[in-house]
Amino acid sequence: MRIIYFHQYFNTPNMPGSTRSYEFASRLVKEGHEVHMITLKQDCSGRIKNNFSIENGINVYWLPVTYSHKMNFYGRIQSFIMFSVYAVIQSLKIKSDLVFATSTPLTIAIPALIIKKIRGHPLVFEVRDLWPKIPIAVGELKSTLLIYLSKKLEYAVYKASKQIIALSPGMATGIQSKGIPKNRITIIPNAAERKRFSVPKQTGKDFRNSFPWLKNRPLVVYAGSLGKINGVSYLVHIAKTMRSLDPEVRFLIAGNGKEKNEILSLAMATGVYEKTMFFIPPVSKQVLPTLLSAATVCTSVIIPIPELVYNSANKFFDALAAGRPMIINYGGWQKSILESKGAGFVLPPNDTDQAACMLHSLLDNHKQLKAMERAASHTSRQFDIEVLAQKFILTINSVK
Repeated sequence: MRIIYFHQYFNTPNMPGSTRSYEFASRLVKEGHEVHMITLKQDCSGRIKNNFSIENGINVYWLPVTYSHKMNFYGRIQSFIMFSVYAVIQSLKIKSDLVFATSTPLTIAIPALIIKKIRGHPLVFEVRDLWPKIPIAVGELKSTLLIYLSKKLEYAVYKASKQIIALSPGMATGIQSKGIPKNRITIIPNAAERKRFSVPKQTGKDFRNSFPWLKNRPLVVYAGSLGKINGVSYLVHIAKTMRSLDPEVRFLIAGNGKEKNEILSLAMATGVYEKTMFFIPPVSKQVLPTLLSAATVCTSVIIPIPELVYNSANKFFDALAAGRPMIINYGGWQKSILESKGAGFVLPPNDTDQAACMLHSLLDNHKQLKAMERAASHTSRQFDIEVLAQKFILTINSVK
């Protein structure tokens, strides 16, 4: 089939961020499909001079739409709408048989629905977050009109889709609550790239030795976005308490986002900046295995909003693939995985002093750390990318 694949935030392994679409689309190409990826030039893709490239067999159209996570809400909305316009124009130039779209943002549904209507193609929609539920919950979407239109758009794309892919059981339940039959929903979470993250132990040692402040000290890693919903200031407060518990523990934040300056300011104000907490720019998927191989534990944190527990954080599965204990501060299905498999544990979201004490106890327990490493590696098999990619391909092939 000739597939138009809408993903506003498409990344290759040379870029920071999720490469789910790259990995899945590459495998569609290997299966004989022709994939046309419609995306935009993010900050990290500015190196691409032309608006078209072929990435591992994927035809990628980098639309000239300005976007940055640092934009304010209405700046992002404007960017989303402009992307929709350009995406429709570009898609009409491409011969196609099927439309696939992956959120976020929910506005990715606009060009998908338009092309489906014009061409009469079947549509498959992938839900990465329960928009507009999340922006409403965190207070970013306040306009009564925009909330109304967003809910209408959400229902319209669900109703129009022959198949819907949800990244977590909670997302699937949320979709069903809109009246969508269970047999039209397939759960395919983010994947553990076990092969990519299987690196020699020396790789982590070399990384550690490149930083005089690190060497053989315990290292807590956060690699991901520094946005409002991520709540990385939580780790700054833990680092502050940890400094009095064990000044040898180091925290490394690898990321970028709208809240970065605020997090840096807090780290300076609490006295941990470049003493026990250090910051580096976001790393590409190719470099990430090196970083995680140096970690003692990895973290995934969010602000305490109930709607966010349905997330399917890439960093969670990357840590499992790297065989690293995963520490989170939220409940839901990921908490259940960690607790049932012994691959990590959950910190209290509203008590950073207690969280620091719990983390300190773990870092001081080498036997438990080793057990968690083995459990994480074993658990990653359940989410192996080759298995999940095959499930993705079967879902696409089932749509006629």
